[in-house]
Amino acid sequence: MKMKKIILGTLVLGVSLFAEVKLADCATCHGVEFDKSAMDSSQVVSLLTKIEVTEALQGYKDGTYGGPMKAIMVEQVAKYTNEELAATGIGRENNHGRSNPYGPRQAGGHVVAE
Repeated sequence: MKMKKIILGTLVLGVSLFAEVKLADCATCHGVEFDKSAMDSSQVVSLLTKIEVTEALQGYKDGTYGGPMKAIMVEQVAKYTNEELAATGIGRENNHGRSNPYGPRQAGGHVVAE
């Protein structure tokens, strides 16, 4: 039993030493619950799935994703690895009944409810 505790403690310590995305920095523009359209230009993150959030963050990092606020987001994600961006835990587990499995549609930079 003692060995299991040591192994578990080592795993927990290893995970805590792994850098994490500072979600408090995100809340400034996206809201604490990620329920705001940042600067009235972005999708509402809380409506996205975890996969969509990860793809967007990694896309900002590699330059394949982004709209009018792309330059700001590129700067925000540059310091993180793709693994760290995937580990944010932000987003819904699945599409929760949305008719569009590829994500929310946008109109003028805003999410359109489906």
